[in-house]
This record gives sequence, C-alpha cells and structure tokens, in this order.
Amino acid sequence: MNPFSKLQKGRKSFLFAVSAVILFLLFKLAFPTSVSVMPTVFDHMSTYGDRPVQLHLNTEIDQLVGDRQADEYQGATLTWREGAGMETKFDTKVKVRGASRRTYCEFPPLKVKFKKKDLKKKGLCPETNLLKLVTHCNDDDQFVLKEYLVYKLYSLISGQALRVQLASIDYGAEDPGSFGTSNRYAFFIEHHDQLASRKNCFLNENKEKRLQRISMEEYLKLVVFQYMIGNTDWNLNERHNVKVLQSKESGGTIPIPYDFDMAGLVNSPYARPYATLPIKSVTERFFQNRSKDREKLSETLAFFKEREEDIIKTCQDFPLLEKPIRDSMVDYLKSFFVLIDDPDKREAHFFAKS
Repeated sequence: MNPFSKLQKGRKSFLFAVSAVILFLLFKLAFPTSVSVMPTVFDHMSTYGDRPVQLHLNTEIDQLVGDRQADEYQGATLTWREGAGMETKFDTKVKVRGASRRTYCEFPPLKVKFKKKDLKKKGLCPETNLLKLVTHCNDDDQFVLKEYLVYKLYSLISGQALRVQLASIDYGAEDPGSFGTSNRYAFFIEHHDQLASRKNCFLNENKEKRLQRISMEEYLKLVVFQYMIGNTDWNLNERHNVKVLQSKESGGTIPIPYDFDMAGLVNSPYARPYATLPIKSVTERFFQNRSKDREKLSETLAFFKEREEDIIKTCQDFPLLEKPIRDSMVDYLKSFFVLIDDPDKREAHFFAKS
C-alpha cells in the first residue's frame, strides 16, 4: 500500500471514530435512562432520518436466495457510503428469514449479522449485532416502501414503536464504488432488545402464562392501529408479529407490533386473510379487540382522530412512492377516519361486542 493510500485509510478511520463519538453524545442526550452505554450500528444508521442510507451488499446472491429454506448464514461484505467519498466496510453474515415472504418473494427478507469485534472497534455496541432487513421482494419496490411507511405511522401513535431506517442497496455490482447501478429499496428494523433497553424493559416471551398488567393504553393503540391499516396477521398471546416488553420498574407489559406486509394498507400480492376470519380480502377491516372498556376505547379513537392530519400528511409527503400509490393509501386511511366520525358506524364496528 502506498503512503497516500495509508493516509486516506487512516483519515477515513479517524472520521468514522469522530462521528461515533458525536453519535454517542447525542445518543446519551436522547436516551439518558437507557441501559446501553454505547450507540449501536442501527443508531449510527438512524442519523440519516428519512434519507436512505446508501449500501452495497457483496455476497453470493444466487446461493443466498437459491436455497431459501436453509437456515445458515453465509459470508458477506456490507459497504456503507457515508458521503464525501467516504466508505466503511463491515464483514458480515447474512441469511434468508421470514415465513410467507421466504416462500413467495424472489428476493426474500434477510437477517444481517455483524461481527462484534468490528462493531467494538468502530465505537459501536457489540452486543446488538443482529438486524432484520426487509427487502424489495419482487420487481416492484412500492410494497417495501409502503410497509416502511406503516412503521413510521405507528411511531406517530406510540412512543413504544420499533424504529426503522430506509436503505438503498446495491446487490449486484462487484465494485462497491459503482453505487446506483442496481439499487433497490429496503429498510432495517431496530432490534427488539435495543427497544427494550431504551425503555428499561426486558422481553417477555412466556407464551404459557397469560399476560398480566398489560398497558391498556398501549393495547388499545395497538388494536385500533391494526384495524386502521387493515392488519389481522397478529396474535398477542402467541406473540405472532407482536413482541411484549415488560417494565423492570413497574412490571407492566407493553405490546410492540411488527411485520405489516399482510396489512390492507400495504396490500402485498400474496396477502390473504386467515380462512377463519369473516373477511375475504386483506383490504377489508376486522376489529380484533378483547377489551371491554368502552370509555378507554372511545378515548383511543379520539386520540387517533387528533392525529389524522399527521397520519395523512406522512403518506402524502413521502416522495419515493408515486402519487397514485400515495393517493390510494390516503384514501384507505381516510375511510377509517370517516368511519370513526360516524356515531352509528363507530358503534357497529367498535362497540357492538363490547
């Protein structure tokens, strides 16, 4: 390596270390009670906000998606373009994940495993080294972008939501310097352990014991949100597409939803409702609620109504989706707000069985 290359490499390492220190200080200000004392690789990505982080994933793609039932990691290099010509490489491992998407998608979702020693070297928390990556699935990126928006919508409703980070990933070019040649949209999901750490909770995975002391406020936000987006693909007791956090201080439990590809608002080509439900399409809404508290449910519906403008605006202003698709999402959401504005329809849909 010539002296100039060594200098450039050293400069990049120094700048990454400086950015990690700055991120650490911002992280401590944002989450002063968090158990973790180091920012994670997800925290570093999330500094991009709604801008997609530019990545290159170099691995044997044919092998990765060819045997999608395999549950083994394979080697990969994730190159991260951070602007101003800076690139950071992570030696990682990847594998296919998912249920329906593992079968249906030409390019199924992935799990990315970072090396702990690499994270630690870069000033990032080595213990949070696994991230879920939701990929484009098939030819059309609209569905992954719509699901990304659903996560963003839930963050408007609950302070207990999993964070997501949009990415533009080049899976094809051998040379990571040729960003933009075959980019597809995807997004990373914050690991549930990190969310638990941020909220001073632990993950409750005990399916044998009925949940106790569940936050009724968060539960009702969950069930109304799932109704709003037309999602019935979840089950709290079975922890199907719902994580449960338990507070270390109060012992109370909080439901955290994830995986929204079966929602009517997303309307993926493979999405179907369960045969046991009285609906024929995922775009039909069905209210799944076990609470009998009419007063608190009324308060929750009013809470959603107060956020109608923000919810609609989040979809309307998202530039990566074509306008007809955004308009379709807005129309679907507006139909929910029309329903809760009508006393007779509200009673029939939400309170008839209370």
